[in-house]
Amino acid sequence: SEGMGLDVVSGGELYAARKAGFPMDRVWFHGNAKTRDEILLAVDYRVGRVVVDNLDELALLDRAAREKGVRMPILFRVNPGVDPHTHQYISTGQVDSKFGMPLDPSVWDEYMGRALRMEGVELLGFHFHVGSQLFSAEPHLKAAGKVLDLMREARDRYGFLARELNVGGGFGVRYTAEDEPLPVQDFTDAVMAEVAARCREYSLPMPRVV
Repeated sequence: SEGMGLDVVSGGELYAARKAGFPMDRVWFHGNAKTRDEILLAVDYRVGRVVVDNLDELALLDRAAREKGVRMPILFRVNPGVDPHTHQYISTGQVDSKFGMPLDPSVWDEYMGRALRMEGVELLGFHFHVGSQLFSAEPHLKAAGKVLDLMREARDRYGFLARELNVGGGFGVRYTAEDEPLPVQDFTDAVMAEVAARCREYSLPMPRVV
């Protein structure tokens, strides 16, 4: 009733979610190394969103969806090139991260242009994740600004209006006695204000923010 969704990063987690009776249309399937079998499972289960990380995965998903006669909703994971100031093992949004589409215009035709021509996928928008155990909203705000710039470029170059923006999570928790986590609204209110301001500035429709 609160609108909660569920992130999964493997076929095993996807299977567990389905066995638990979680609504498949509220599942976001993440991961940068999805196997062909996992992609086929996602299509069979009709997951709500596949968060596409790379071009190989995009091609596999398009083929699998067309074979089933369906169109799968996707978000592109974007590498925003932001240092989240957390431990290097849980930092995921920096420039040399292995995750996601680079913010490099030279590859946008391969990603966005290609996806928009595909029959098996429906591009809805973008996702980013800058890291975990974050005790400041600054990395989220920087990443949101960069992805809103991308959304403006996607409109101007391809006529594509992003309907959804998934800003990830990673909000800090009291993992040790010294940790002082912020209230969740300190992150969410700041991010929503940034997204709304950029949308007004760029004359973009406000996306659904997840």
